[in-house]
Amino acid sequence: MEFDTKIVEIIRDDLATWKKLNVVAFKVSGLAGTEQIVGDNYVDASGNVYLPMSRQPILVFGATREQMREVYDRAMKRNMHFTIYTEELFKTYNDDDNRAAVAAVNSENLNLVGMAIRSTKRQIDPVVKGLKLHPLRRKCDGSLRSDAEVQVCSYLRFDPHPKGCHGQGLGDSMVSTSANNHQPWYFIIVTDPEKRKALSKGLYAKFLHDAPTVVLACGDEKASPK
Repeated sequence: MEFDTKIVEIIRDDLATWKKLNVVAFKVSGLAGTEQIVGDNYVDASGNVYLPMSRQPILVFGATREQMREVYDRAMKRNMHFTIYTEELFKTYNDDDNRAAVAAVNSENLNLVGMAIRSTKRQIDPVVKGLKLHPLRRKCDGSLRSDAEVQVCSYLRFDPHPKGCHGQGLGDSMVSTSANNHQPWYFIIVTDPEKRKALSKGLYAKFLHDAPTVVLACGDEKASPK
Protein backbone atom coordinates (compact mmCIF):
# COMPACT_ATOMS: atom_id res chain seq x y z
CA MET A 1 0.00 0.00 0.00
CA GLU A 2 1.30 3.44 -0.94
CA PHE A 3 0.83 6.45 1.36
CA ASP A 4 0.94 10.07 0.26
CA THR A 5 2.43 11.06 3.63
CA LYS A 6 5.39 9.90 5.66
CA ILE A 7 5.83 9.64 9.44
CA VAL A 8 9.31 10.03 10.85
CA GLU A 9 10.79 10.18 14.34
CA ILE A 10 14.24 11.58 14.99
CA ILE A 11 16.09 10.49 18.13
CA ARG A 12 19.35 11.90 19.46
CA ASP A 13 21.78 9.01 19.20
CA ASP A 14 23.70 9.55 22.46
CA LEU A 15 20.70 8.87 24.73
CA ALA A 16 20.48 5.88 27.02
CA THR A 17 18.22 3.13 25.66
CA TRP A 18 15.43 3.76 28.19
CA LYS A 19 15.43 7.43 27.25
CA LYS A 20 15.16 6.63 23.54
CA LEU A 21 12.17 4.37 24.16
CA ASN A 22 10.54 7.02 26.32
CA VAL A 23 11.04 9.71 23.69
CA VAL A 24 9.65 7.53 20.87
CA ALA A 25 6.52 6.69 22.86
CA PHE A 26 5.76 10.25 23.88
CA LYS A 27 6.41 11.84 20.51
CA VAL A 28 4.29 9.48 18.45
CA SER A 29 1.39 10.01 20.88
CA GLY A 30 1.27 13.63 19.74
CA LEU A 31 0.85 12.57 16.12
CA ALA A 32 -1.74 9.93 17.02
CA GLY A 33 -3.83 12.53 18.83
CA THR A 34 -3.78 15.18 16.10
CA GLU A 35 -2.94 13.66 12.71
CA GLN A 36 -5.67 11.00 12.41
CA ILE A 37 -3.13 8.26 11.78
CA VAL A 38 -4.89 5.65 13.93
CA GLY A 39 -6.74 2.84 12.15
CA ASP A 40 -9.43 0.41 13.27
CA ASN A 41 -9.38 -1.96 16.23
CA TYR A 42 -7.59 -5.28 15.88
CA VAL A 43 -9.59 -8.48 16.38
CA ASP A 44 -8.07 -11.95 16.69
CA ALA A 45 -9.64 -15.21 15.55
CA SER A 46 -11.08 -15.74 19.04
CA GLY A 47 -13.00 -12.49 18.84
CA ASN A 48 -10.83 -10.56 21.30
CA VAL A 49 -10.65 -6.85 20.47
CA TYR A 50 -7.42 -4.83 20.77
CA LEU A 51 -6.76 -1.13 20.50
CA PRO A 52 -5.85 0.31 17.08
CA MET A 53 -2.41 1.41 15.93
CA SER A 54 -0.96 3.67 13.26
CA ARG A 55 -2.28 3.09 9.75
CA GLN A 56 1.14 3.54 8.20
CA PRO A 57 4.80 2.73 8.94
CA ILE A 58 6.88 5.00 11.15
CA LEU A 59 10.53 5.57 10.27
CA VAL A 60 12.93 6.25 13.15
CA PHE A 61 16.17 8.12 12.44
CA GLY A 62 19.18 8.69 14.65
CA ALA A 63 20.81 12.12 14.87
CA THR A 64 23.63 13.89 16.64
CA ARG A 65 22.97 16.97 18.75
CA GLU A 66 23.94 19.17 15.79
CA GLN A 67 21.75 17.22 13.37
CA MET A 68 18.77 17.56 15.71
CA ARG A 69 19.10 21.32 15.49
CA GLU A 70 19.42 21.18 11.69
CA VAL A 71 16.26 19.09 11.39
CA TYR A 72 14.40 21.47 13.70
CA ASP A 73 15.48 24.52 11.69
CA ARG A 74 14.55 22.88 8.38
CA ALA A 75 11.10 21.94 9.68
CA MET A 76 10.48 25.42 11.06
CA LYS A 77 11.45 27.07 7.78
CA ARG A 78 8.86 24.89 6.03
CA ASN A 79 6.17 25.77 8.61
CA MET A 80 5.72 22.09 9.44
CA HIS A 81 3.83 20.88 12.51
CA PHE A 82 5.74 18.42 14.71
CA THR A 83 6.22 17.18 18.25
CA ILE A 84 9.38 17.81 20.24
CA TYR A 85 11.00 16.30 23.31
CA THR A 86 13.69 18.18 25.22
CA GLU A 87 16.29 17.02 27.74
CA GLU A 88 14.45 18.76 30.57
CA LEU A 89 11.38 16.54 30.16
CA PHE A 90 13.26 13.56 31.61
CA LYS A 91 12.99 15.36 34.96
CA THR A 92 9.25 16.17 34.85
CA TYR A 93 6.38 13.84 35.68
CA ASN A 94 3.17 15.36 34.30
CA ASP A 95 1.88 17.18 31.25
CA ASP A 96 1.63 20.58 32.93
CA ASP A 97 5.27 20.47 34.03
CA ASN A 98 6.29 19.26 30.57
CA ARG A 99 4.73 22.28 28.88
CA ALA A 100 6.17 24.63 31.52
CA ALA A 101 9.68 23.22 30.91
CA VAL A 102 9.37 23.89 27.18
CA ALA A 103 7.82 27.34 27.68
CA ALA A 104 10.78 28.42 29.82
CA VAL A 105 13.30 28.08 26.97
CA ASN A 106 13.61 30.12 23.76
CA SER A 107 13.37 28.08 20.57
CA GLU A 108 17.03 28.65 19.66
CA ASN A 109 18.09 27.22 23.03
CA LEU A 110 15.83 24.14 23.13
CA ASN A 111 17.89 21.11 24.13
CA LEU A 112 16.25 18.77 21.64
CA VAL A 113 16.49 15.01 22.02
CA GLY A 114 13.59 13.99 19.76
CA MET A 115 11.09 15.08 17.13
CA ALA A 116 8.21 13.46 15.26
CA ILE A 117 6.79 14.72 11.96
CA ARG A 118 4.05 13.67 9.58
CA SER A 119 3.90 15.36 6.22
CA THR A 120 4.21 14.70 2.52
CA LYS A 121 7.29 12.87 1.30
CA ARG A 122 8.26 15.94 -0.69
CA GLN A 123 8.46 17.99 2.49
CA ILE A 124 9.94 15.39 4.84
CA ASP A 125 12.72 13.98 2.67
CA PRO A 126 14.78 17.21 2.60
CA VAL A 127 14.21 17.70 6.34
CA VAL A 128 15.78 14.33 7.28
CA LYS A 129 18.40 14.43 4.53
CA GLY A 130 21.72 13.06 5.78
CA LEU A 131 20.24 11.03 8.65
CA LYS A 132 20.44 7.25 8.98
CA LEU A 133 17.75 4.90 10.18
CA HIS A 134 17.86 3.86 13.79
CA PRO A 135 18.98 1.76 15.65
CA LEU A 136 22.45 3.23 15.67
CA ARG A 137 25.16 1.21 17.34
CA ARG A 138 28.69 2.13 18.14
CA LYS A 139 31.58 0.36 16.44
CA CYS A 140 34.65 -0.58 18.45
CA ASP A 141 36.33 2.66 17.37
CA GLY A 142 33.44 4.69 18.83
CA SER A 143 31.90 5.72 15.50
CA LEU A 144 28.23 5.12 14.79
CA ARG A 145 26.66 2.79 12.27
CA SER A 146 23.11 1.67 11.56
CA ASP A 147 21.76 -1.81 10.97
CA ALA A 148 21.49 -0.85 7.31
CA GLU A 149 25.29 -0.87 7.26
CA VAL A 150 25.52 -4.46 8.54
CA GLN A 151 26.00 -6.32 5.29
CA VAL A 152 26.78 -9.93 4.52
CA CYS A 153 30.52 -10.04 3.97
CA SER A 154 33.53 -12.22 4.59
CA TYR A 155 36.96 -10.94 5.48
CA LEU A 156 39.75 -12.22 7.69
CA ARG A 157 41.72 -10.29 10.28
CA PHE A 158 43.58 -11.84 13.16
CA ASP A 159 44.20 -8.74 15.28
CA PRO A 160 43.24 -9.05 18.97
CA HIS A 161 39.72 -7.72 19.52
CA PRO A 162 39.42 -4.51 21.56
CA LYS A 163 37.76 -4.88 24.92
CA GLY A 164 33.98 -4.66 24.69
CA CYS A 165 33.65 -5.75 21.07
CA HIS A 166 32.27 -9.21 21.86
CA GLY A 167 28.91 -7.71 22.68
CA GLN A 168 28.87 -5.92 19.33
CA GLY A 169 29.72 -9.18 17.59
CA LEU A 170 26.77 -10.88 19.24
CA GLY A 171 24.52 -8.01 18.22
CA ASP A 172 25.64 -8.38 14.61
CA SER A 173 24.99 -12.12 14.79
CA MET A 174 21.48 -11.63 16.11
CA VAL A 175 20.49 -9.38 13.19
CA SER A 176 22.17 -11.54 10.57
CA THR A 177 20.18 -13.58 8.08
CA SER A 178 18.68 -16.96 9.02
CA ALA A 179 17.63 -19.46 6.36
CA ASN A 180 13.84 -19.86 6.52
CA ASN A 181 13.95 -17.87 9.78
CA HIS A 182 14.63 -21.02 11.80
CA GLN A 183 14.54 -20.20 15.52
CA PRO A 184 15.53 -20.39 18.30
CA TRP A 185 19.23 -20.10 17.67
CA TYR A 186 22.09 -19.74 20.10
CA PHE A 187 25.49 -18.04 19.93
CA ILE A 188 28.59 -19.16 21.80
CA ILE A 189 31.72 -17.01 22.02
CA VAL A 190 34.94 -19.04 21.98
CA THR A 191 38.24 -17.39 22.90
CA ASP A 192 40.11 -20.32 24.46
CA PRO A 193 43.07 -21.27 22.15
CA GLU A 194 42.66 -25.03 22.61
CA LYS A 195 38.96 -24.93 21.83
CA ARG A 196 39.61 -22.78 18.76
CA LYS A 197 42.24 -25.27 17.67
CA ALA A 198 39.74 -28.12 17.99
CA LEU A 199 37.15 -26.17 15.99
CA SER A 200 39.67 -25.51 13.23
CA LYS A 201 39.70 -29.21 12.36
CA GLY A 202 36.28 -28.88 10.80
CA LEU A 203 35.59 -28.49 7.09
CA TYR A 204 36.70 -25.08 5.76
CA ALA A 205 37.62 -24.05 9.33
CA LYS A 206 41.43 -24.01 9.38
CA PHE A 207 41.54 -20.23 9.83
CA LEU A 208 39.68 -20.50 13.17
CA HIS A 209 42.91 -21.59 14.83
CA ASP A 210 44.36 -18.11 14.32
CA ALA A 211 41.18 -16.11 14.86
CA PRO A 212 41.16 -14.26 18.23
CA THR A 213 37.46 -14.96 18.74
CA VAL A 214 35.02 -17.46 17.25
CA VAL A 215 31.24 -17.06 17.40
CA LEU A 216 29.40 -20.37 17.04
CA ALA A 217 25.83 -20.19 15.71
CA CYS A 218 23.85 -23.18 16.94
CA GLY A 219 20.34 -24.29 16.04
CA ASP A 220 17.85 -26.65 17.62
CA GLU A 221 16.30 -28.95 15.04
CA LYS A 222 13.64 -30.19 17.46
CA ALA A 223 12.57 -26.68 18.45
CA SER A 224 12.61 -25.45 14.86
CA PRO A 225 11.83 -28.37 12.55
CA LYS A 226 12.11 -27.99 8.78
